[in-house]
Amino acid sequence: MMALLTGVVCQDAFAGGFVTRVSDSTLVLVKALVEAYQKKTGIVMQIEGGGSSKGAKDCLAGKVDLAFMLRGLKDKGVSAGLVAVPHAIDGVAIIVNNANPTNDRL
Repeated sequence: MMALLTGVVCQDAFAGGFVTRVSDSTLVLVKALVEAYQKKTGIVMQIEGGGSSKGAKDCLAGKVDLAFMLRGLKDKGVSAGLVAVPHAIDGVAIIVNNANPTNDRL
């Protein structure tokens, strides 16, 4: 299974620092990206979890400046003017031990 991870820019000005909402499943990845960004630019980012849907809603409400999502935008977000920018592709694999009896059914 493959998933597209997207970032959504919600507001224009980031110079003084900004707040980002992160899907819970991408929190570790985004923290690493944010640490590298902060080190390079000196711009502080506050990271909050909450999920993809909350990120999109908070963008629309002006509560966050940036949202990282584990999916693309839904029609409501697109029609409201949000723009998704892909930042990663995620892959999931299922691995079964050879001794597992379900292996014969795969």
